[in-house]
Amino acid sequence: MGAQRPAWIVVLRREMGMKVREKTFRIGIASTLILVVLGIAALSFFSNRTESHTIAVVDDAGSAVVNQTAELFQTIKPDSPDKASAVHVGTEEEALAKVADESVDAALIPAPDSTGAKGWKIVADASINPALEQAVGAVVQQQATSSNAARLNINLAELSRGAALQRELLSQEQDDDGSLFVLKFVFSFMFVSALMTYGLAIAQSVVEEKESRVVEILAAATSVKYLLVGKIGANFILGFLQVTILTAIALTGLKFVDVIPDLGRVVAASGWFIFFFVLGFFAVSCIWSALGSMATRSEDLASSAIPMQILLFGAYFLSFTAPEGILKIASFVPILSSIAMPTRILDGGVEWWEPWAAASGVVLVGILAIRLSTNIYLRTLMRTNKRTSLKEALRYDHA
Repeated sequence: MGAQRPAWIVVLRREMGMKVREKTFRIGIASTLILVVLGIAALSFFSNRTESHTIAVVDDAGSAVVNQTAELFQTIKPDSPDKASAVHVGTEEEALAKVADESVDAALIPAPDSTGAKGWKIVADASINPALEQAVGAVVQQQATSSNAARLNINLAELSRGAALQRELLSQEQDDDGSLFVLKFVFSFMFVSALMTYGLAIAQSVVEEKESRVVEILAAATSVKYLLVGKIGANFILGFLQVTILTAIALTGLKFVDVIPDLGRVVAASGWFIFFFVLGFFAVSCIWSALGSMATRSEDLASSAIPMQILLFGAYFLSFTAPEGILKIASFVPILSSIAMPTRILDGGVEWWEPWAAASGVVLVGILAIRLSTNIYLRTLMRTNKRTSLKEALRYDHA
């Protein structure tokens, strides 16, 4: 005859079996996976998106300006340049007509300046694309400078000495061109949704057992502490597997679409996200279990869970909307730091000791939260006659 399994293992297996059979659980997993895939697809689309500008010209000189503009776009953004192409027409009137009927984006027409010198005018319908206007302006200026230098018998190379703007970055961080924003959005949602989903599942399980009086049977068969350990353990395993698998899928997708220049930093930040998820989960789950034990009906839980939901969603929105100073403060506030600190690591520029300091704060508050929440859980779990307030839970003796 085999050895009898520990009671908390039995509870853990029961909780996991019930959870994976729930339709809402499977729908939630599928929805989160779809969000991750859509986020990566959006990141790939916007990172590789190019704009094609068609410009009507009336002569070969205009065509040369457009061709040099296309070369300038290639120089500025070689991986995914905007495009500029010339559309030849016979007269200025035809060029303006094509602009008016939106056959082309703009028209480039010869136009002398106030001194009578040859120049150019770019014409669009309602607005001119800023990137196109700047690029064409740069080409026109360069052509005019070269022409005037030759006319005045000036050595253009000598004239341009010292005019080059050199570029140096003190930090090796990459510019946030929108890619990091999408990453922060997806990763933060993934981790907050897991904390919310599995934490709330613990509370709902407790309430359902109290409503049906099943808890009295379970408490008679095993220690109440084992019920708590089994519930938290089951939801932690499911949550950890969900977060780890979805993170692996996200990182694989990012490597496949090849839109992040520093994927190593994203991998490191993902590891910190999972690390802080593990630390934060136990503290948050114990709080959820305490909220469930103080309620006697699902309606009670709906109202008592609001502060926790506000806290988690607040951490979520802070992660990608807060200014740098506020985000830095939040990264050292326990619970908030579980999302804010990995977000800062993803941005870059975090000192080596900062994540460990934030993690220490989460552990310390987590220990206090676990002790307090466990006491509340033990004191109020068997009170099935009415909802228990926090003041009553702290004072009530279950013995």
